[in-house]
Amino acid sequence: MNPLTGIRGMTRLWCRRAIATARAAGATMPILVRGDSAYGNSAVIGACLRAKVHFSVVLAKNKVVNRAIGAIADDAWAPVHYPGAVDDPDTGQLISDAEVAEVRFTAFTSTRQLKGTRHGISARYWS
Repeated sequence: MNPLTGIRGMTRLWCRRAIATARAAGATMPILVRGDSAYGNSAVIGACLRAKVHFSVVLAKNKVVNRAIGAIADDAWAPVHYPGAVDDPDTGQLISDAEVAEVRFTAFTSTRQLKGTRHGISARYWS
C-alpha cells in the first residue's frame, strides 16, 4: 500500500511538511503541532516524535480513552478561562462552559514505533 494514501498518510505528510516549513522559515522557538481528531493517529504522533517537536492532538474516544478520563478524580478538574467569562457574584468562582484535567496515558500500545510511549492526555468536559 502506498504510505501517502488514506487519512494517516495525508496527515503524516502534512505534519512533516508543516514542520519542515517552520524550520526552513527559521523557527527558533519549540514547534507545536496541533490537530483535531483527524490528526490524532500514530502516523502523525510518530512524525512529531521523530522530528522532536511538541504536539497536541485530539484522540477519538474509545473504551481505553474513556477509561482514562473516567479515572480522573472529581477535584482534579479545573475551569477553562475563556475570554468574557464572568465571576459568580455569590461564590467568586469563574463561570465557565468547560473544565479540563490531565492524566498520564499510553496511546497506540499496539503500534510498533510508538509502543511504550507515555504522554499526558488532557480531557475537556463541556457542560
